[in-house]
Amino acid sequence: MMIYCENLLRLDGKEAEIQRFVGQAKRKNEEIETDFSFQKFLPVPEYLESDPIQEERWWIDNWGIWGDVEALYDEQRQAYQFTVEDNGEPPIRGLFAISKRFPYIRFTLEYYKFQDEKNDLATRGRIEFQNGEPLSEKECRVQVIRCQCCRSIKSYKRIKQSGNSIDAGRV
Repeated sequence: MMIYCENLLRLDGKEAEIQRFVGQAKRKNEEIETDFSFQKFLPVPEYLESDPIQEERWWIDNWGIWGDVEALYDEQRQAYQFTVEDNGEPPIRGLFAISKRFPYIRFTLEYYKFQDEKNDLATRGRIEFQNGEPLSEKECRVQVIRCQCCRSIKSYKRIKQSGNSIDAGRV
């Protein structure tokens, strides 16, 4: 069973602050090129790189996920899009820590946590935070409606405990 979490991280603030974040977030070397990397803000200590088990523990303790992310930045939306595999959780812990370095940017993380084989049922969440502090947080179970061509999420229906749909929305 594939467990993963689709994430959209939006930034809101003064253009100069957002551009400072975007510039610092990029990672490019001989192995990887990405618009966002936790390694750029919260690097793994070098002494852990030779011990994979301790390195994984460090990732969970500091980033909230197993390993780094590879994210694409959409300038029009001022948002990063990325998927977290394995533990299927959003990287809230790491993003809170990073937001302390950019106190004038409001971060909004929207996510879908998938834990079923068909990937049509998910937990949809939204958390807003600034300077390491949560401002609001919501989460609910949803049935996802995907595009037939590209499988991207087009809309969702909120699910009650009994399974009845009570709400629908667009992504």
